[in-house]
Amino acid sequence: GAGAHLTAEGVPILHHVLDVPGGDVQTAAQQVASFAQKATGPDFGVFRTILQTAQYHCDVAVAAQQIAPNLCFLPPATLGYVARLHLGGSNDNRASFVNDTVPRRVTVGRPLPAAEVCIRNLGWNRLCTSCEEAGASKVTLVVTLSTGTDPTHAVTAAVDLPANTDGCASVPSLGTPAAGTYTLEYWLQLVG
Repeated sequence: GAGAHLTAEGVPILHHVLDVPGGDVQTAAQQVASFAQKATGPDFGVFRTILQTAQYHCDVAVAAQQIAPNLCFLPPATLGYVARLHLGGSNDNRASFVNDTVPRRVTVGRPLPAAEVCIRNLGWNRLCTSCEEAGASKVTLVVTLSTGTDPTHAVTAAVDLPANTDGCASVPSLGTPAAGTYTLEYWLQLVG
């Protein structure tokens, strides 16, 4: 196949298999279809085009699937999920941070206000701080404020995110930092 594999962290690595030529749709479709025609089972590859229209992509995809009916085009996030599962990985415990309301500047001597950190649960299991249901992962949101390598202020916040949803965790005040420049970091930490 195209040599797709998982990293130690479970991230699928998919290889570029073809620069799809612009211009003639049938020539491009034949080249794309040849990838699927060589496959003896599920295989994953990335096709690249440069400066082509959405209509060109659609026309090539339709023509390639007529030549090779086993060919399936997937959006990038879905491709990652399907490849990870096929390669033996898990789609549990996958999340990304969407936004936060932590102020970027504060007045010296005033406490940082409570804030929210918004998270998108991309995984197939519930992420929560105090739930006991089967398949859920216990996590805590950790927020630190530091002036180098050692956190000067740290708090944790409860999380409850059903699978494939967005939500926000309320973060208590990080206290009153002294004057200076700080680095704010947050991450989900598995508990237990």
